[in-house]
Amino acid sequence: MNLNNVKAIVLQIRKHSETDISLICITPKLGKIFVRAPRAADLNSKLRSFCQILTSGTISLQRSKNDISSYYLRQAAIDNAYQDIKRSELKLASACYITSLVSSLSEYGQAEDHNFSQLYGFLEALNLITETVKLNFLHVVMIVRLLAVNGFGHLPEWCSKCDSSLSSVFYYGKNRGVFLCEKCQNIKDIRIAEETILQWHNLLKIDLVSSHWVELSADFIELVEDYVRIVLGQEVKGREYLRLIRGF
Repeated sequence: MNLNNVKAIVLQIRKHSETDISLICITPKLGKIFVRAPRAADLNSKLRSFCQILTSGTISLQRSKNDISSYYLRQAAIDNAYQDIKRSELKLASACYITSLVSSLSEYGQAEDHNFSQLYGFLEALNLITETVKLNFLHVVMIVRLLAVNGFGHLPEWCSKCDSSLSSVFYYGKNRGVFLCEKCQNIKDIRIAEETILQWHNLLKIDLVSSHWVELSADFIELVEDYVRIVLGQEVKGREYLRLIRGF
């Protein structure tokens, strides 16, 4: 079965063979899919330019007979290759982290309209941003929104050490990346203030078009990213690169 005019963003690429390239893409209706681009590694291939990470476009697909989430790429038209992102190490590091997070939160073969639209909007905005303060703000807002649309809209409810319920007062073990109750915390752990929780919830409701983009502290950014690791049960691919470029 052939599918035409499919909106897609390339999340990952790898060489499938000497001539073919394999992609992992996210689409609104098909969800996360495997896409094999025949002969795309050839210099003269019309598919070659689309086979780049962080590329969005409209594609035509042929479904594989063996797997409902696998397709062959027939045609591709690029909407945006996000060159301004790829020219900036910090932008690229943020984009790699967010695309990895989207990939981790998305299921193969299931509609992912929310994740697709969030990622598309993020890349379009990131491509235009020039200030680091705004970049960090957009980065965190996108993490919080992606968590929310996938059912993880709140800070942890349970202590990472004893599994007891966390009250309105709890602590963040920064060196270990864990959240702790008052009983399990030690002197080096950071108390999560009520204003931090309020800030988290305000970011969920913020209008990026009309609202003032504020500077977020490094501690708050790390708190959000550590929560992602706890939610997923693993580190998001690209975080070490992000830390290296960003400095924390």
